[in-house]
Amino acid sequence: YWEWLAAGQGYRIAETLLKTALDRAAALEQQVAEGDIERIVLVDNQRLVLSRQAKLIEADQKLQTSAIKLSLFLRTPQGEPVVPPRDALPESFPAPEPLDPGRLHSDLNEALARRPEVRQLNLLRRQLEVDLALAQNQCLPTIDAAMNASQDLGGATNSKDDKGELILEAGLVGEVPLQRREAAGTSRALQAKIAQNMAKLRFARDKISAEVAAAYAAVLATYEQYQRAADAVHLNRETEAFERQKLAVGESNLLLLNLREQATADAALTEVYALLAFYQALA
Repeated sequence: YWEWLAAGQGYRIAETLLKTALDRAAALEQQVAEGDIERIVLVDNQRLVLSRQAKLIEADQKLQTSAIKLSLFLRTPQGEPVVPPRDALPESFPAPEPLDPGRLHSDLNEALARRPEVRQLNLLRRQLEVDLALAQNQCLPTIDAAMNASQDLGGATNSKDDKGELILEAGLVGEVPLQRREAAGTSRALQAKIAQNMAKLRFARDKISAEVAAAYAAVLATYEQYQRAADAVHLNRETEAFERQKLAVGESNLLLLNLREQATADAALTEVYALLAFYQALA
């Protein structure tokens, strides 16, 4: 999206640059007809028009390409891709705001809590711990408690005392597995996997911390670049306006004015790409 927006701003800059040369052509034709200036000045401006038309075509191609790429993510409710039209472009980038210096710590904690690779490794460690507990349990002796109760009821008789004594028996039955090597080997293998998992988890957390810190630094740097680019645009526009005034009173020429106009356009493009870098880093 930000690349599409930047391509749109680049197209508008090229369009404005061409319009300036076209508007000036009409005035130059009248001055040539009246004999105020030489025809070479008009020819030179026509050369500028052709050059700026070529740049506008190039900017339009970049805009169309970025719109097609954006259509992969911009779709109708039925799932069909939508190529955004040129008139859907916003007027400009949103005004950037500097980051809160104290935000890095909270963003880092949020990343560590939400990044899927950390959660995946934690789930894998829990699974390994369950398997390890089972393997260790298979190495332990088994002890069962048993209790039996019996009473002799005797045969068919009319005697009231025809029952024997109630006998209760209680005991413990222990079993020691003789073949414990397989379970012990499985236990050692699982312990090694858990240690490996912990190492991977530490590396993943360090990597995430580095990525968040790098993104944070990129946001700060690109914001500074934007501020410098915005100042450069302001200064170039002032210089261009001054050069245009000099040309109006005959103290300058079209070549110098063209250089000023091109410098202003280049500065504006630098500002656009600084904004693009800022919002990409922020994302």
